[in-house]
Amino acid sequence: AMMHSLSWYACGHDDLRAVFNGTTCRDILVLGVGLVCLPEYIIHSKSPSIVDVVEETAPIISTVTWFDSNINVLNHNAFSYTTDKEYDIIICDIFAEPSDVTQDNKDTLLSNYSSNLKAGGRIIIPVTEEIIS
Repeated sequence: AMMHSLSWYACGHDDLRAVFNGTTCRDILVLGVGLVCLPEYIIHSKSPSIVDVVEETAPIISTVTWFDSNINVLNHNAFSYTTDKEYDIIICDIFAEPSDVTQDNKDTLLSNYSSNLKAGGRIIIPVTEEIIS
């Protein structure tokens, strides 16, 4: 299948389509390459201005060279990455299982990224289908 035909279901996040409803999708930050297809899905279905992806694991980064050229892959730890940019949506695709998402994880993400959200922006954890902002 071609990359632009990806769906939330193909990415394992079918129930999160509603997250984008009523939200501006201009500037998006994805924490973790996750199931790999999510950044490509966003680029091809939401037409954002910016998709930045933070991934700490160098071997993973070296395998996603096929990503759309409008996806910026940044080699950093998702819990400590800092930027001056502001985003409409920050997607935390760094957890494998719902049980991996602790309150400490959520507090750290909120503390680190709240100042990077535009007005009405959202921090989303797909694996638990939570909006934590």
